[in-house]
Amino acid sequence: DVRLSLRDGQRLGELLVKMTMLTPEQVEEAVRVQRSTGQRLGEALLQMRLLTPDMLESVLRVQKNKRSAASKSDNWSTHKPV
Repeated sequence: DVRLSLRDGQRLGELLVKMTMLTPEQVEEAVRVQRSTGQRLGEALLQMRLLTPDMLESVLRVQKNKRSAASKSDNWSTHKPV
C-alpha cells in the first residue's frame, strides 16, 4: 500500500496533485517505480513520461519556494528578543 505523506504540499507528489499536473494514481505508480529502482521521484516521472523536463523544473522551483517559506516561518524561536 503506497501512501503519500502530505505536509503542506512540500512533497513533490503531493504538490503535483495540488497543481493538477498529475492524478494521485499517477503519483502512486511513480512512487512504486521510484522504490523499485532507487531513483528520485522526478527521475521516475520523467522515465514514465508523465512530466517533461520543463514541467519538472517548474514544480521543483515551486517546491523549493514553499520549503524556503516554511523554514523561515519555523525559525521564529531562533530570534532573540530585542
